[in-house]
Amino acid sequence: MKFLTTKQIAGEIEDIIRSARKELVIVTPFVKLSQNFYERLEDANNRKINIDFIYGKSNISFEEEEKLQNLKNVNVFFLQNLHAKCYLNESKLIITSMNLYEHSQQNNNEMGISFTKEDDPEIYKEVYTEVERLLRLCKEVRVSIREVKKYNKRFDSNELEVHHGYCIRTGVEI
Repeated sequence: MKFLTTKQIAGEIEDIIRSARKELVIVTPFVKLSQNFYERLEDANNRKINIDFIYGKSNISFEEEEKLQNLKNVNVFFLQNLHAKCYLNESKLIITSMNLYEHSQQNNNEMGISFTKEDDPEIYKEVYTEVERLLRLCKEVRVSIREVKKYNKRFDSNELEVHHGYCIRTGVEI
């Protein structure tokens, strides 16, 4: 087990992504990926690592959502009221105060604990079980900017009544 400060956390998260062999789980309320983290995720995606990405604040930008959706091995999930921050692969994990948010890495004073499955298999299993529970509670996110544009093209603006709205995903009147 190892105590981590802000810069160490960023390095350890990068190491968890880089050393993943089968799976990677990212649990963080806020998402604004630095270029470096995105490139690491892209590399894991290219190595066919299964990546589950859980976020919890709905203010994720379309750009960030699209980045994640463009990675074919990334499953993006939303869990309302998520405040936990945990990053793990099949052998190592970090529990920390740091969001996967570029601002946090550059401006905040963060703390975390890192350990391996080998260090404490019981705690690792408990954390993994809790992450699985969170995944069961999540809603998978599948909308991207391209899909929104596609759905918007289904309707001719002249056909729509001004006082009605339409769901951008289904086209159903609201």
